[in-house]
Amino acid sequence: MTSVSGLSGERFEVVVIGGGLAGLATAASLGAQGCHPILVLESETAPGAHSSGKNAGLVRQAAEDPQTTELCVRGAELIRRRQQRCPDLFQQSGSLIISDENHVPASSWAQVEPQILSEDAVRQHYPELQAWPGGQAYWTPTDGIIDVPKLLGSLMEDLVSGGGDVAFGAAAGRVKKLDSGGFQIEVRASSSGNPVIGEVLCDQLVIANGAWAAEFSGASDMPISLNVTNRGCLITDSGGFDNQVRPWIWSDLAGWYLRPMGDSLLWSACEEEEAAAGVLNLSTDLEDYWREKVKGSWDPSGQSLKRLSSWVGQRTFCPDRKFLLGEDSRCHGWHWAVGLGGHGVTCALAVGERVAGSVLGEDTPADWAWSEDRFVSSSKSLP
Repeated sequence: MTSVSGLSGERFEVVVIGGGLAGLATAASLGAQGCHPILVLESETAPGAHSSGKNAGLVRQAAEDPQTTELCVRGAELIRRRQQRCPDLFQQSGSLIISDENHVPASSWAQVEPQILSEDAVRQHYPELQAWPGGQAYWTPTDGIIDVPKLLGSLMEDLVSGGGDVAFGAAAGRVKKLDSGGFQIEVRASSSGNPVIGEVLCDQLVIANGAWAAEFSGASDMPISLNVTNRGCLITDSGGFDNQVRPWIWSDLAGWYLRPMGDSLLWSACEEEEAAAGVLNLSTDLEDYWREKVKGSWDPSGQSLKRLSSWVGQRTFCPDRKFLLGEDSRCHGWHWAVGLGGHGVTCALAVGERVAGSVLGEDTPADWAWSEDRFVSSSKSLP
């Protein structure tokens, strides 16, 4: 890994801002295609310290619109391929999603070909759903659970083996467009009050710093609008829940999900509270809110489950809740990999593939690209 103090004055083909899943997947994909040198700037001391590392690890292919579903399907395919050389990365447990057709459209379901389950079949998977009032239940056998730290480690290995590097504890500051082409990026030491310790140069730039992307890019006169939201997760004991492999379950209608984890259970009540980047709190008690959410579906014994741990993570959305990917039409060489919302784990490898293609000259589909129609912000170009 590169030290922060040794960066000043170095020039790279591509600099990626953010060492989470989207940033590492993009950098690794670029390295695999012979693009080098590549540098990832990560302000924390480890990869995926924020949203990437604070999720439930659910691989879900059916999304709220067909374009996102297409990326999810591709991302899941790439995860299964990676599983062949990274054992225990992915467990194909399947998913059980209770949803109405308006939340997940037929055009999304058609891409994953789920099985529609009867109420009796649902309760064969989950006898604990005694109080579930019924509804549409979709079983997608190719969904599953991914080991997020293992995925981050695998991407780090790919990046380094492809000639790329990561500078941990290196916060990117203001970006300046150079008259001679490319960019100059301030680099600050995260652990020492953020003084500017130098600049790095690059021909192309990828913004993949999640909840911080709007503030970061706005400081460099490339404004975008992003909504940052907080969501809680908690782990309980099993309460007699057996440890056989079962599909994870998501109740879109009631607003909660559950992932079996051996001797414990991972839950979320699907909060979506607006927040500032890095501010991790909820307006209601996480445990009380979760218990209230699940009691309308789950066996009453669920109220006696003991909380073992909990945390709050952040999800970032564009105004239209679709991703922002690829080159920005306002500035040649400035690329985005942000706004992945709740699909970052499933889509990460596909996003990396798509953004790497943009860096290498491929056009970005309008669904993902920056445009004035998508973002209520100035179209001012970088000076």
